[in-house]
Amino acid sequence: MFLSDMPEVTMRKTAAIPLQNLLQPLQLAGGGTVSRIMPGPMEGIMHPLFCKAVSELGLIDFWITPFLRISTDVPRDSRLRHFIRPFVETGLPVIVQLMGINPELIAAAAVRFRELGIVGINLNFACPSKQVISGGAGGALLRKPELMRQIVEQTARACPDFSLSVKLRTGYEDSAEMESIFEQAVSGIKLDFIAMHFRTVKEMYRKTDQGIERIVRAVKLAGNVPLIANGDIFSAEDAITMSGATGCAGIMIARGLLKDPFLSRRIRQACGDPDSQAITGDGRIIFFNKLLDIARRDPAKYWSRPQFMELANYMWGSRHPYFEIFKQLSDKEFQAYSVAE
Repeated sequence: MFLSDMPEVTMRKTAAIPLQNLLQPLQLAGGGTVSRIMPGPMEGIMHPLFCKAVSELGLIDFWITPFLRISTDVPRDSRLRHFIRPFVETGLPVIVQLMGINPELIAAAAVRFRELGIVGINLNFACPSKQVISGGAGGALLRKPELMRQIVEQTARACPDFSLSVKLRTGYEDSAEMESIFEQAVSGIKLDFIAMHFRTVKEMYRKTDQGIERIVRAVKLAGNVPLIANGDIFSAEDAITMSGATGCAGIMIARGLLKDPFLSRRIRQACGDPDSQAITGDGRIIFFNKLLDIARRDPAKYWSRPQFMELANYMWGSRHPYFEIFKQLSDKEFQAYSVAE
């Protein structure tokens, strides 16, 4: 169940806990800061059009990129620049997420990205994709905490005084694995934060009612390292519940941003941010119309019918009337279209 589906008595209790900590910036090694209400990396979604619209609407404060898989060699600088360009062009700080199984190559890639002006590296030990798992990367590494530690330690040595963080799940098959993962893989290593998705790799994105319980355990295991809770944050109420019930240091939202692109701003409002402007109406409509506006301004760079249909599917679902309308429009009609409430 979603966090906002919890019993009313729990919601009343957690909503009363002060939430100002979520509004305080999180310090990064090297002197920078980022928001504790973090955008999760979304593979296949964060293309240039998406990044441009998010930036123009002021929906987030910084980026964590989708993973770049480092396998047989470190890509050339031109490839690395191409990878980060949509994010850098927004003017927001960028943390690059790296994934792989070779500690030396990942550390070398981190050094190269640092030279390109990003603010930090996040190491992906969480992706549950079958393709990724079959190659031994992402969440598969949770079964090899010793190798995880080598990757983290070598990256930290290669980039001293540079922001380093990790993305984890609570286990590969069972959340009981969490204790050994923390102890063997990350204990004693200086990290700016640990982003923890409360599901195991095997659970993928299936529903579980143990999310809060698992994050509470993760917060304790993380000790002095800020633990960022990830999973099923689809509303401001979900964020309030998770923060209040677990004592986590921050919130990471991914799929929730597709269901409500203004979610980060709504969370800030719910936490009492005086500088956050009130949002009314369906944020998906505002966001989708912004996408269309950007594509009309520069169709050669931004117009892609498949990308629009993919985003519409994530935002509303393929059975929604809007999606049915989009399917019937010609490209010319689609480019001139505006979604009305």
